[in-house]
Amino acid sequence: MTITLNPQRIAGVVLRALSDTLTTIRIGVPAIQEADFAEPRDVDAPRVNSPPPADGRRVPMSFRLSGDKRKPEDKKAACLNWLLSRGFQELARAVRNALEEVHVYIAIVQYAGTHESMTWGEFQDAIAPARKQARKLNFPGLMEAVNKGLSKPLHFEKEFLSFQKVRNCLEHRDGRVTQTDTDDGKTLVLSLPRMMLFYERGGQEIEIRIGERIEGEDGEGVHVFMRMITDTREFRVGERISFSADEFDEIGYGCWAFANDLSNKLPTPEDEG
Repeated sequence: MTITLNPQRIAGVVLRALSDTLTTIRIGVPAIQEADFAEPRDVDAPRVNSPPPADGRRVPMSFRLSGDKRKPEDKKAACLNWLLSRGFQELARAVRNALEEVHVYIAIVQYAGTHESMTWGEFQDAIAPARKQARKLNFPGLMEAVNKGLSKPLHFEKEFLSFQKVRNCLEHRDGRVTQTDTDDGKTLVLSLPRMMLFYERGGQEIEIRIGERIEGEDGEGVHVFMRMITDTREFRVGERISFSADEFDEIGYGCWAFANDLSNKLPTPEDEG
């Protein structure tokens, strides 16, 4: 039996979720922002340009919810936050799934390093404990186990531990931060990598902003640089976690950076040999 290991499949777990989620966010956010929340709506109101129900189908039940006294702008904000929060959860779930796949991948590489050949049954027996352990470990434990088997430690371990804390708060506490979610009893910190474009002036790095005009010095042009930095976002106890569409794009970039870092540090059978 021949087994071919494909490191790019690991990154693909995150990248597929990233593509689907960003597409949904980019379509959904403008739709919510343009919607008129001042008008009452049937829950099952037909979609724009949707065809009428076909003959022979059962008659759908229609109903209208009333009693929601929130202002239209509050309803819009709630819908927008729901969409962005669900997108965040999908990305966090994909990161978790990628780490589980890496845990099994490492077990395969380690087994191949000590066995020249194997049967299908032996292969299944070899990876079953790793797959079971990956599913049982909490996120910090899984991250630690994976780091031990990589060719080099991950750059973004601390960042994605904070990523998981935000996911837990969204899933289990409806996004409302409690002391359980914090390290200091006061603040939940989300840290994620992003790329910064900047130029240097007077020994200082100055980040480039949209619409900003940059003048050269002494008739010379401006040299633009880029490097990876870590951004932080803080949510205090009692605050509800929310994101803007622009922030979500940066979160997506952080997930891409993590997936790329992970796939580039996967071990090979030659490493084990």
